[in-house]
Amino acid sequence: MDIKTTLKFLNKKYFLNKIFIFWDKKIKVNCKAKEGALRYFDEIGFSGKIFSDESDLKSNFFNGIFFLNWGKKNFDEKKNFLISKLNYEWILVFFDENWDSEIFEKDWVSLEFLEKLEKKLKQKNALRGEKSKFFETCVLNIFKEKSSEKIKNEIPKKTFILKAYQKFLKEWKIKKSEILEKFLVRKKIRSLSWVLPITLFTKPFPCPWKCIFCPDDVKMPKSYLSEETVSQRALRTEFSAFDQISDRIEASKIMGHNTEKLEIIILWGTFPSYPKDYQEEFIKEIFWAANWIKKSEIKNFSLEKLQEINEKTEHKIVWISVEIRPDSWTDEILSFLRYLWVTRVEMWVQSLDNAVIEKNKRWCTTEDVQKTTKKLRKYGFKIMYHMMTGLYWSTKEIDKKSFYDLFHSPFYHPDQLKIYPCLLLKWTELEENAKKLNYRPNSDEEIFELVKYIKKNCIPYHTRIWRITRDVPAQLILWGSKKSNIRENISDLVKKSWIKCKCIRCREIRDEKFDNFEIFVEKIEVNWGVDFYIEARTKEEKCLWLIRLFIPENTKNTIFKALENKWIIRELHVYGKIASILSPWEKQSNEESILKPDINILSNPNFFKAYPGEISIKTSEKQQNKTQHKWLWEILIKKSEEIVKEKFKNLNWIAIISAVWTRWYYAKFWYKLEETYMVKNFS
Repeated sequence: MDIKTTLKFLNKKYFLNKIFIFWDKKIKVNCKAKEGALRYFDEIGFSGKIFSDESDLKSNFFNGIFFLNWGKKNFDEKKNFLISKLNYEWILVFFDENWDSEIFEKDWVSLEFLEKLEKKLKQKNALRGEKSKFFETCVLNIFKEKSSEKIKNEIPKKTFILKAYQKFLKEWKIKKSEILEKFLVRKKIRSLSWVLPITLFTKPFPCPWKCIFCPDDVKMPKSYLSEETVSQRALRTEFSAFDQISDRIEASKIMGHNTEKLEIIILWGTFPSYPKDYQEEFIKEIFWAANWIKKSEIKNFSLEKLQEINEKTEHKIVWISVEIRPDSWTDEILSFLRYLWVTRVEMWVQSLDNAVIEKNKRWCTTEDVQKTTKKLRKYGFKIMYHMMTGLYWSTKEIDKKSFYDLFHSPFYHPDQLKIYPCLLLKWTELEENAKKLNYRPNSDEEIFELVKYIKKNCIPYHTRIWRITRDVPAQLILWGSKKSNIRENISDLVKKSWIKCKCIRCREIRDEKFDNFEIFVEKIEVNWGVDFYIEARTKEEKCLWLIRLFIPENTKNTIFKALENKWIIRELHVYGKIASILSPWEKQSNEESILKPDINILSNPNFFKAYPGEISIKTSEKQQNKTQHKWLWEILIKKSEEIVKEKFKNLNWIAIISAVWTRWYYAKFWYKLEETYMVKNFS
């Protein structure tokens, strides 16, 4: 077995994808050969580093190393050796005097090649769009012009071209090219909602609850399966938050995504049930990784210091989200979550029918959901519900009523929503008793019909549907929908039925262009106060930015003194492709960051009289598709302040549940940090 086959085997079978390349000092190797080696490993799915000093090599290994000697030898015995050594995380490739230099003779992607590629793409882009075959044809044509017969039909992968582009960009040898990035970035949708989401797993922990539909895989936290795609990274890193986030940042960079704004999603149903020491340590590791602090130095920093450092680093934490049960909260828990700077809580509601909840051994009621929602809104958290369809004992009518009540009862109104059709999975109590209980999950047709009803009759403008179904491997599903692209199928079905979905996810601007926008205000009567949803949208109702403003009925009796006699901004979100951050500590070199609208919007008397209503604002051609400029944020904040001044004259204080890195931004508007909120008196 040759080296390439062996490495592919390691990657596929044991998820090993990190390489350390060690060249003996006796071997003379030029920079071009080293770059070629990195390219070679990148093309077969490995990210690597090169070392030539043994002391550097030893300091960079965490768990273990599997050594492969580069030479013209058979690797079968080394493969068998690996099978008995599954605890290794890294692979070291040692180059001796027998190394084969021929595979590294291909030219590094040159600056001339990138310039030619950009020119060809511009010429044909209007006709061909983003088809991958067209891109490959352009690359191949450039290689045919200059390359020999030996390699004229081989082209470098997109990831390798992207690395070269990023390298020249950092060295100021090439200008930023939107058309190159358009073709080179993989899975572009990940960074089209203002932030880059990163999902992390906490370590397996005994769950005190025994929901009958919930799988119990001993390798994973309760309710998650080790064979799910999202679980593999956690298993590979042994549930280390530091390693999980570091891996994800590196992978996202390789795919061409901007990693400056990170949304951290911590998975497991009840994060507060872990010991407080573990919770704090897990969050600290997140900030360590985002701040690029070495593992050997992490014990020298407190959580507060790490958060302070994060305001000035390349990778900034915008959101931190945790999952809880409706009956697992207390004021002490919510206070500790704010100490950790958690800004969003995902609540496992599942159903609003108490009989269904009881039959599925959930042991939490709709009253618990109402109380927790009230508290979360009172303290400014963003609220996401997890809802399940087709549970045992439930019916189509019960499911429809649950979703209808979500948005027509003052006790709920979640900001965001995840919908999970119930599946009959391995390692669940439901699997053991399915025949006895005469249980059958919803079919694909039944799921389509229900989601179609939800989108048509239930979802308002102020809610975002994050996902529909979970990406569970088909071999683990004993009964139920096995379609991994069910959301795409439902979207197509909804469009064919001429149903217009109002959810924010369906209306995001993403990378579309716009030439004007309107301000839309929706008043939502909720339990214990009033929510205002303020949105900037295009004429086609594409969402550009939004603010969630909560006016509590009683501003006293709160665990946070910073919230007394104040109204609260629970969310300020700007949609569209991630734009680079220019904080006060960074050079203001990007002219686009200080663009102003064509009219002086903030002094326009009609702007603030638009409540409740709309006003249209024209943007310049340069500003089209640029949704993340600071003046847009300013519009939303000013609009929310004016609503309170006009309708709630007795409240002169505002509080914002801020992320760590946005504290500096709110400070420019004269907000001050109190406890974990940014507050201001605007009277």
